[in-house]
Amino acid sequence: MFLNCTSLEYLDLSNFNTSNVTNMEDMFNGCYKLKKINGINKFNTEKVLYMNRMFNECTSLEYSDLSNFNTKNVINMEDMFNGCYKLKEINGLNKFNTNKVLYMNKMFQDCNALTYLDLSNFNTSNVINMEYMFNRCKNLKEIKGINRFITYKVTNLKSMFQDCNSIESLDLSNFNISNFTNMEFMLCGCMKLKEVKGLKKLNSSIKTNMKEIFQSDNESINLNSSNVDSFKLPKSKNSNNLKNKLENMIKKYEKK
Repeated sequence: MFLNCTSLEYLDLSNFNTSNVTNMEDMFNGCYKLKKINGINKFNTEKVLYMNRMFNECTSLEYSDLSNFNTKNVINMEDMFNGCYKLKEINGLNKFNTNKVLYMNKMFQDCNALTYLDLSNFNTSNVINMEYMFNRCKNLKEIKGINRFITYKVTNLKSMFQDCNSIESLDLSNFNISNFTNMEFMLCGCMKLKEVKGLKKLNSSIKTNMKEIFQSDNESINLNSSNVDSFKLPKSKNSNNLKNKLENMIKKYEKK
């Protein structure tokens, strides 16, 4: 509707009745200068199926109040907030119903100003793609609810947390990797990452594409598992050395 309205800075949609809308795909996509959307907190989204690229490249938007969003029928959230460089807060995200969502790839990619995400209400049991989901969220320190993600239908996690420079710990203890075919660069560039919980389900399926999965100059990464001793890497500034040590530990674990 407002696709590539590159000069818009303000929208007053307070009188919009969206009760019968089924598609909000690309609605504000490419509105580079848009700073405020009045009335979006009153949107009725009960019938909406598509929200992919809804706020894509809204590079000036700092706050979005989606507290009234009913996302129970949404099936696509791909690129929803992609490129929202200045976005600091998404009100209502913790109430999103994602039971039917299939695509979350690049959902928060390049959200550089976000420091915290509450995804505790996310049901990811039907999601098949999480590629680049948090890629280059350089100031993101915590993702609440990531430990509850259901991933048994997911096939692609490529670059999911790549260049999340501020995250120190990740709890992936609920991740089921049985269908993963691509984990390439999943944790690449996570410079402050010290601990990754829940890699106990690591198995041969990860070998399909795990190129440089942990590549970084991290001082250490602690791989915790209830079935194996905690893995802690010696300090190293050599990313290839880090990768080799991880691969050796994975081989030892697979033999058990």
